[in-house]
Amino acid sequence: RGTDPSMIYEGENGFDMCFSNQGMWGRGNYFAVNASYSTNYCYSSGSTKQMMVAEVLVGQYEERRPDSNIKKPNIKPLSEQSGKMKNERYSSIKGHTKGSDVFIVYDNGRAYPKYLITYQ
Repeated sequence: RGTDPSMIYEGENGFDMCFSNQGMWGRGNYFAVNASYSTNYCYSSGSTKQMMVAEVLVGQYEERRPDSNIKKPNIKPLSEQSGKMKNERYSSIKGHTKGSDVFIVYDNGRAYPKYLITYQ
């Protein structure tokens, strides 16, 4: 909310974890399916608001209930692991709050801004 969108939009990492705050599913970058949910969290200056449409690589996600102590997605059960590495984790977390599904990613390079929308 407090970060000027140009810091993200023009940055080399896209949505950078250094701008993330603690949320319902821990410290991560949060992306809602419904823009009506996101309008409560967008950047505002006076009567003008700015919101980004993003491309998010959610990969194989796990659905979780809110828990602000989450640091990363859980390790997948052995039956879901590809065998390419030990202790594969899910790529992201999916939650649901206030009428919208939300996806949370915990690593840089999983989400990039596509459009910056300015509205009143």
